[in-house]
Amino acid sequence: KTPEEVKCLQASMAGAEAAVAAVREAIKPGVSENELFAIMYHEVIRQGGEFIETRLLTSGQRTNPWFNEASGRKIRPGELVALDTDTIGCYGYYSDFSRTFRCGPGKPTPYQKSLYRMAHDQVQHNIGIVKPGMAFREIAEKAWKIPDRFVDQRYTSVMHGVGMHGETPFIAHSMDYETYGRDGIIVPGMVVSVESYIGEKGGREGVKLEDEILITETGTELLSRFPYEDEFLE
Repeated sequence: KTPEEVKCLQASMAGAEAAVAAVREAIKPGVSENELFAIMYHEVIRQGGEFIETRLLTSGQRTNPWFNEASGRKIRPGELVALDTDTIGCYGYYSDFSRTFRCGPGKPTPYQKSLYRMAHDQVQHNIGIVKPGMAFREIAEKAWKIPDRFVDQRYTSVMHGVGMHGETPFIAHSMDYETYGRDGIIVPGMVVSVESYIGEKGGREGVKLEDEILITETGTELLSRFPYEDEFLE
C-alpha cells in the first residue's frame, strides 16, 4: 500500500471502530442481533463508509460455529456477542477486525474466559512473529498452535490481506498449506488482518477476535486500536 492508501485505511478503520463502540454500548438483555447489526451499519454510513460486506454478528449458541449471520434472536444475560466488521469504509477502503463482548450483568464464566484468552493469545502470537522478508510458509509454520479440540473449527487462514476488500496475501494454516497455501514474501506496505476463532465442534459458544496491521520496514504497526475486554483477561 502507498502512504496515501494507508491513510485511507486508517480513516476507514476509525469509522468501523466508532461503529463497534456503538454496538458495545447498545448490548443489553432483550436487544436482538439484527438491532445491533443495524446500529453498526448506521454508524458506518454516518461515518462516511459505504457498506458492510457480511452480517457476521451473533450471540449465545449462534457464536458457534462461526459464519452464522445476524438474526432476530434476542440476547440473554451472560451471553457472548461476537462480530466481524468486514466494512467497506470511507474512500472505498476496507476495515476488518473482530471483537467478542458479553451481555451483562455479572462476570464471564471460566469457560468464556478460557475461549477468549486463547483467541487473544492466537492473535497476539501471530502478530508478534510477522516481520518483513518472511515467507508465507514460514509464518504458517511458526503460527500459534491450535489446541486439538479447536482444530476442526479453525478460522480459514492465519491472516489475509486488506485493501479495498479482503485480498491477497492469504496465509493458510500449516495443516492446510499443501491444499490451498500460496507462496510469497511479506514486504513493507502490506496490510493484513490476523485472525482467530476459538470454538469447539458442538460447543455452546465461540470467540472471534481479529486485528489489522501494517507491515513496516522494521516490523508491524497496529491499525485496529479498539480495546480488548479486560473482564476476560483479568
